[in-house]
Amino acid sequence: MRHGITAHVRRNIVLYIALIATLGGTSYAAAAVTAKSVPAATGARPGDDRSGGDDRNGGDDRNGGDDRNGGDDRNGDNGDNGGNGPVAPTDPVGSVGGGSVGARVRGTSSVVAKHGGSADVPLTDNTWTQAGDDLELLAGTVVISNPGSCTGGFGNALTLSVDGKPVTFAAAPAAFQAGTNTVPFLLGTLSEPGRDTRHKLTAKFANACTKDGEDYKVADVKIDVLKFH
Repeated sequence: MRHGITAHVRRNIVLYIALIATLGGTSYAAAAVTAKSVPAATGARPGDDRSGGDDRNGGDDRNGGDDRNGGDDRNGDNGDNGGNGPVAPTDPVGSVGGGSVGARVRGTSSVVAKHGGSADVPLTDNTWTQAGDDLELLAGTVVISNPGSCTGGFGNALTLSVDGKPVTFAAAPAAFQAGTNTVPFLLGTLSEPGRDTRHKLTAKFANACTKDGEDYKVADVKIDVLKFH
């Protein structure tokens, strides 16, 4: 009799699972169950068949996790390149141009920039020649002494011009209180001119403050002209 009950359960296992799933409020389970997916009904052993976890097309086959085209192959995760290892990238064709300092421009004297106007800052060694195929950058610093206050002022700065055209500047600190600061210039650029060109660098400080005593002092200007070719 026990064998008969067992045979009956095996023949009707799908119906029993569907009934249990329905009573539990899960309607999708019955549709997903097949005879092959129930070991007790078929006698199949998961992970031991030839189409499952241990077959030649699954987790241990030659086209899967352990094959020669997968996780351990010569073109995959093992980074092999025909048995010779990874190929290092090659450098681009052509030489890399060097850089040098084409001019060292200096301001050796202190200048007071009065309120409501501008003041030229004298420079030394401020002329040079730019080669036709050179890119040039202007970099440097200036020491700026602030007034104790600035009424109505905005954008107080030392501007550098090349051949009369503004190229870069160093802005005075925005906090209007007495003090001295070393301020860097923003990097200025001179593109390749196409032919050798003679340049002249000039500097001017603009003071937008409006009241007496609201004057700036500019000193120790240092500018380097960097040449790249």
